[in-house]
Formats: sequence, structure tokens, C-alpha cells
Amino acid sequence: MASQLLKTTLPLMCLLVGCVQLPERSQDTARPTASQDLAGAEQRLGEGRQLLVFWQPTCDSCRRHNPELIALWEARHHDLEVIGICVSKKTPEVVRQTAEEWGIPFATVHDPELQISRHFGVSGTPTLILFDKGQEIFRDHRLPEDFDQLLPPAPSHAGGAPSADFTFCQNCLGSGCADCDHIGYLSHATADENAQCQDGVCRIEP
Repeated sequence: MASQLLKTTLPLMCLLVGCVQLPERSQDTARPTASQDLAGAEQRLGEGRQLLVFWQPTCDSCRRHNPELIALWEARHHDLEVIGICVSKKTPEVVRQTAEEWGIPFATVHDPELQISRHFGVSGTPTLILFDKGQEIFRDHRLPEDFDQLLPPAPSHAGGAPSADFTFCQNCLGSGCADCDHIGYLSHATADENAQCQDGVCRIEP
């Protein structure tokens, strides 16, 4: 129901707030599990604690709301992965240049053929999709005012940067996923008999 409502209201919303409407695409292929960002690193999409930010260089609303996303990344990048998805036919160099001009600090994946947008059911920008433990929990064109209530900081991050004694699974960032046997710490440490885990935050004893 929510996704249908979004599809119905998004075109009108785009006209009101100045975003760019994408062409309709059929969802006929499997959701991508990984894609390469502009730096050449593989990014797993739609997994763990993650915010996907769909934007376009020509989208005024994307640029206007970008400072909010930068502030969120600065406050929560230790326990929340933010990945930008640039939906544009422009060259990777132009996308990279735009990301630098906007001061985007998080990874950016280029989506020139709209494959990622289509798989996630995105038809306009900006679109923000928030995942927790790989499950979509929020979708809108702006961040919610109660973001920390919607996705509370992981316990070890509540006071700022994590302690050096803590290490997290790079896929789920401590929330628990199949890669770390749903206990949150790095895959290579899952066999460590001294590992201790509580509330998705795992401490690896020396």
C-alpha cells in the first residue's frame, strides 16, 4: 500500500519540490546485491544498516537537501552506511565532479542505465531508502525529523566514535546478518571463542 501510494504521489511531489521524474521501468530482473562505486570499490546494496540516496546532478531538490545528508553521515557513519546512487546518463567523470562540488563524503554508485533504480522501485529523485538488518524501514524524498528514533544509534556509537576494542561486520555494521552469523562482528572473528556480543555490538577480546 505504501509503495503504491509513493508511486502515485511522487510525480506530483516532483513538480512541487523540484525533483526530476525518471522514466517508468519494469521490475523484471533480480535486485542487485552488489555494484561498483566511482572509486572502484564493491558496494553491497540493500543490506545491513544502510541508507541509499538516489540523486541526479540536474535535481535541484537533491542539491538543496544534500547538507542534511552530509550532516547525517558525519553523525552516524560509524554505525550507518550511506551510499549515493547517481541516476544519470552523464559520464562517470561528470558524476564524480558533481559529487565533489556538492561535498558528498559517502560512496557514490553510478546508475546510468537505471538498473538499480528499477530494482528498488525508484521513479524520481531525491529518493531515500533506509534499511535495517536488510529490511526496508523507510522511504521518502527527505530524511525524517525523528531519524534517531527510527534507527537508534548502535550502543557503542551513542557517545560518538566507536572504541578501538569494537569491530563490526562490514556488511551489516553490527546489526547482524548472514555474513556474520547474525551476531554483528567481522566474519573472520566469528570463530573467536573470546568474542562477546550484546545488542548487535560485539567486542573482540585481545
